Amino acid sequence: MGQQSRNPFTRVHVAYVALVGAAALAVLAWAVVSDPRTLLQPIWRHPGAFATFAVLAFLSRMMAFRVLGAVVFSLDTGVYVASLVTLGTGPATVVVFGAMLLRGLVEHLRRELGRQEHWPPLVTVAKLFFGPSVTAVLTLAIGSFLGPDKHFANYLRSTSPSELPIWGSVAVFLATTLALIAPQFAIVTLSYRLNGYRWQAIFRELIAPGFLGELAFTPLGFALAIAYRDQDLRTLGALAISYITFNYIFRRMWTKSEAEAERGRELALVEEVGRTVASTMDVEEMGRRIGMAVMDAFGDVTGVVLTAFSSNGEKPLHYVRARDRAMKPALLQATTRVLVQQWDCPCEDAPTDDPPPVELGKVIVYPLITPDGQKRGFLTVVLSQGARATRRHSRILASISRQAAVAVYNWRLYSLATVDGLTGLYVRRYLEARLKEEFERASRANTSFCLLLIDVDNLKIVNDLHGHGAGDQLLCAVAAAMRDSIRGMDVAARWGGDEFAVMLPDMGIEAGLVVGRRLAESVRARSFVVGSTLIIPSVSIGVAWSGQASDPSSLFVLADQALYAVKKSGSKGTVIAAGGG
Repeated sequence: MGQQSRNPFTRVHVAYVALVGAAALAVLAWAVVSDPRTLLQPIWRHPGAFATFAVLAFLSRMMAFRVLGAVVFSLDTGVYVASLVTLGTGPATVVVFGAMLLRGLVEHLRRELGRQEHWPPLVTVAKLFFGPSVTAVLTLAIGSFLGPDKHFANYLRSTSPSELPIWGSVAVFLATTLALIAPQFAIVTLSYRLNGYRWQAIFRELIAPGFLGELAFTPLGFALAIAYRDQDLRTLGALAISYITFNYIFRRMWTKSEAEAERGRELALVEEVGRTVASTMDVEEMGRRIGMAVMDAFGDVTGVVLTAFSSNGEKPLHYVRARDRAMKPALLQATTRVLVQQWDCPCEDAPTDDPPPVELGKVIVYPLITPDGQKRGFLTVVLSQGARATRRHSRILASISRQAAVAVYNWRLYSLATVDGLTGLYVRRYLEARLKEEFERASRANTSFCLLLIDVDNLKIVNDLHGHGAGDQLLCAVAAAMRDSIRGMDVAARWGGDEFAVMLPDMGIEAGLVVGRRLAESVRARSFVVGSTLIIPSVSIGVAWSGQASDPSSLFVLADQALYAVKKSGSKGTVIAAGGG
């Protein structure tokens, strides 16, 4: 499938550029058709001078650099004004239009042939003719209505000291420069305000440096005009080389400073990501924060998937962050396909060969290599359709993936300390700490919670008759039933041996009994076969309410008493609350 087009500009911006550019192009066409001799004849009278200024203008335009990420800016106004005050309106207009259009064509070819984004045809044409047409019309208007070439020549022909010929010509040149760049900046500023840029950013990054840069090159442009009028070809050539050299130096300084500023922004972003992911041990929250950071940094990213290998060796865990929630299934399908086919990731839910239900762009995968040198997951970034991965993508995402690897490594260590290796539930020590916190919170907020104490029936018999493997299978079935029966805010833990516990925040005794009965039914539904024997799990559950206890220890005693009552009654699976059933 061919490369798809991508539009980095808003519709309002494109419409404005297209309409203004079309209007300016129409004015130029009208000028050529209505009076072609006035516009073009001076070129044939001074072909050498015209060619000199045309080449100089094109080379100056080739020294263009980008500001605000999209505006092509160059310090070529001095050449345009010099050609206007020396060659006249017609040749200067052709110089301006030709140099800017050729530079636009070169930029278009670089974008198409290089590893850069593709623009839709309408956007390409609009942007290609916008700058050349507008600047050429401004040059034509200034030359036709103000006649700077005549005033400039008159001042230079004057021999009276009182008329200050040099200062008069300087004033003409400076006024012409201001008359050309002021409306240019106004038109371009409005176009990029319509593209979503803030006034402050436009002034700081475009108007202020651009205006000062153009004024700084005005003396060189004036010197070019004087050298041409004096027919001093050596001086003209030296000045032309100086103009291009200074343009190149300015461009290098600007791009270098922009690269350093961008590097600083990248480092700040990576540091922020590292700080945010290090502040949580919840791997799902890590995935959310990393996804948000990546999508904030790159407008062409559709979604981000954090894949982490759990500490107990279960299947990889995938955490998807997408700009559109409806895209999550497609993003996960595209990610797992790439991980299985290219990275040998042991995804149990291996993708089908069917294409995703929506069109997605390039899938970029970064392995998470933890400090112990092992691959513990992946950071997968899915670009929007038509977008291409750039060096900026590679730099930032590689750094973020290293931060994510450290976060996953810490999460695995935390999981080893807080999660039971067999069942995947929390360990007793973790639940005890959470019970203490919940008691304090309930006291402050005047709320209550429940504690379920669960005993697996017949675990010893299953172990004796069928082996400890079957006993482990029984424990895992109970743990799975617990996860399916409780809320995300509830805390389930393996208390020890064949006992489990569940803390139910913000829940009264009646609701706690309902959860206990639902859990018991879910456990009975998880039968399994060992050899030729059908094993039907069952549990005994005791429920205690925090309103009957003063601290975690007394609450546990109440739940244990309720569980003992169940065991004593011999009614397997019965749920009894502390103080009665």
